[in-house]
Amino acid sequence: DPAVESDIEQAVAFLKEQPATLGQKVGVVGFCMGGMYALLAGCGGQGVAASAVYYGLLSHEHGILHAEEGLDPARKPRQPLDAVRDLGCPLLALFGEEDEFIPLADIRELESRLSNCGPETEVVVYPAAGHAFMNETREEAFRPDVARDAWARMVAFFQRALA
Repeated sequence: DPAVESDIEQAVAFLKEQPATLGQKVGVVGFCMGGMYALLAGCGGQGVAASAVYYGLLSHEHGILHAEEGLDPARKPRQPLDAVRDLGCPLLALFGEEDEFIPLADIRELESRLSNCGPETEVVVYPAAGHAFMNETREEAFRPDVARDAWARMVAFFQRALA
């Protein structure tokens, strides 16, 4: 995680120096593991002004990142759910209620922890949708109506947060 967070920080700094984006706010969006990193970027002081998370992994204790022997603390120093206390930008988090990799209990815990945060936050849980509901190349996972709604929410979110 520290290496990816550093890459995000460098990418944000690069964008902020470019003539076309000079002086503008930078947002980040991620899907699945990228969603986890988008959440961590919003909590880590990488200069991110808004974060949109699509079914981002939330916990090392549950779901796909769980390992009985534990995770290497140098590579995984904190869980995304624990990082939320440091959220420094608006956050939009989009999940499927039937996600096989992210337990609904983790999503509810995220909502609870975000209720005490300062920045604008919104968590949307789509019924009858699972992991990768945006992925049109995975017929079994893709939910066109959910994908359209989620994309429209993200665009509106970034228009507000990055204005």
